[in-house]
Amino acid sequence: MRGCERGRAALLYLAALASGCAGVDVRAGNAPPCSSNNDTSCLRPIASCAYGSFDCNPAVDDVIAQITALPDRGDSLAFDLGVLTDLPTRSHHWQSVQRLAAPTGNYLVLSRSTTRAEESDLAIIKVASRDGEGVRLRSNAVAIAPNMLAPTSASDRIIAEARVDSDHTHAGGTQLSGHVLAVPLEAGIPGSGVQLFDMTDPTQPRSLGTIDHDVPDGAGKSSEAGTASLARLDTGKFLLVIGRRDARVLDFYLSTSTDIRDTRWEYLDRWRAGELRTTIDDTNFGDYQNLQLVAGTDDRLYLVGMHEQGTVFTSQWVDLYVLGGSTDIVLTKVAKRRITCEGCNLDAGGGVYVDPTGELIVYGVEYATVGSTVQAMEL
Repeated sequence: MRGCERGRAALLYLAALASGCAGVDVRAGNAPPCSSNNDTSCLRPIASCAYGSFDCNPAVDDVIAQITALPDRGDSLAFDLGVLTDLPTRSHHWQSVQRLAAPTGNYLVLSRSTTRAEESDLAIIKVASRDGEGVRLRSNAVAIAPNMLAPTSASDRIIAEARVDSDHTHAGGTQLSGHVLAVPLEAGIPGSGVQLFDMTDPTQPRSLGTIDHDVPDGAGKSSEAGTASLARLDTGKFLLVIGRRDARVLDFYLSTSTDIRDTRWEYLDRWRAGELRTTIDDTNFGDYQNLQLVAGTDDRLYLVGMHEQGTVFTSQWVDLYVLGGSTDIVLTKVAKRRITCEGCNLDAGGGVYVDPTGELIVYGVEYATVGSTVQAMEL
């Protein structure tokens, strides 16, 4: 499938249309980011964010082209369990994978659900065999048995753990906006929320506080927060999206301040899967465990969802949506890409990362760890 290699130029997008690459649907149509070009209340992403900034990610060229040009198969990754004390299991599994930007570009952060509140919720991996410049990691794994990998360097390992500030036992699908990590929390105790961490020093995540998942429907705090998506807007404020169970309902919040370390959050809107629009004749909204906001250089704010479809015969999908409106949110499905995620399960944990060149890279992690290594994939 070399004709479906990643690319950012418009020519790749047109080539994907013509080539009929397996698993690709790229009919983007003219889905606008807002209700009109004069909609001053539109939630537009910041376009001037430099790579490595504290609280935002760079805008990406040709988001649709990059998603649809993802390789069919990626590079296998493996990491020694290192300091991890309690292994994830089938019922308490890995939930997401995020990669930090340079100068700590060889660090990954995994979230997981736990059986007890005193167990760690985050695992920090250092890929010590790679530098911290933030380019593609490429494979660091060797097969040691069927369906079992080991890192080629024992220094690629989990080097730290972290706990959230509550007794919630389910840390779900996370997102990094710059070095700010949003971690959704649910289960174990009533209510739910999102805790923010400063990951500038990934070995010692520093809490920036917890946002209660309050909903204006008379119910008070929602008990569900499976995904958290975070992005900085062109106004300097921040958009937070909290996905309830399987992300079938999304709650949108806007910060009241441009300083994410000191802000309140205002409720904007609730979006339900039944409201989905599409330009590709596909109204399937997956049971997403990970949803990531991505800024486009076209002033559009995109949402990337990763999931697995099927039971016996499964397929892994990366779906792309355009976010429109502000107080009446519109999601339009504009692209999708089927991938082969060997050694990973996008119904467990996935993540999106923008490298220093503006390339969009997708990561997936295995559902649960068996043996002495964590397996993942870079696409």
